[in-house]
Amino acid sequence: MNNQIDKEEYNPILIKIFDYKKHGLKFGLFQCKCGNEFEAYLYNLISGRTKSCGCMARKLTSIREKINKFFLS
Repeated sequence: MNNQIDKEEYNPILIKIFDYKKHGLKFGLFQCKCGNEFEAYLYNLISGRTKSCGCMARKLTSIREKINKFFLS
């Protein structure tokens, strides 16, 4: 399984190191489409909970803040 999945893409995330243990849980090292490398719990990636390094959440937060300023001012 490990050899088949290395260096492939899963959603917009490039898999660099798949399936290593940290604190007894299976983690992986990934590269986001924005270029950042990050660690993630494999279950979260496979289930779809992890979709990026956090750049998407930061972008959405910025957009929401701009919308709120427009409507609340």
